[in-house]
Amino acid sequence: MSLYNQPEKWAYVLGQIETGAKPWLNIADLLKAHSDAATTRGLNYAMFFALKNAPSNVLTVLGKHYSVKEVCVSPFIENELEYELGFLKTIRNRLIKTTTVSNEKASCLASIEQQISDFSKMPH
Repeated sequence: MSLYNQPEKWAYVLGQIETGAKPWLNIADLLKAHSDAATTRGLNYAMFFALKNAPSNVLTVLGKHYSVKEVCVSPFIENELEYELGFLKTIRNRLIKTTTVSNEKASCLASIEQQISDFSKMPH
């Protein structure tokens, strides 16, 4: 039986990935190489949430099995606009404060800033 078919265990793994801890991001990288579309989406979302907790760690994983387009895009669908904007602004601020200098950081930051701009134009 695969891990993906055990919802409680899979939710636990995704929650650990969201912490941004390096060992869990390494596991996420390994899992992504063998995931299907549904599990890939869950992994991408977990990596997005990890950006808030440990952006430097997430940036080190980008470019392997994860792209900026997969990780640095908000997965929010129907949350309050203010919540989404606040979340994105927190990620932006934490990305800015990282000492990491890379193309991935610049691309991720640009993606997050574009989303903040787009969300800010929406009626509140």
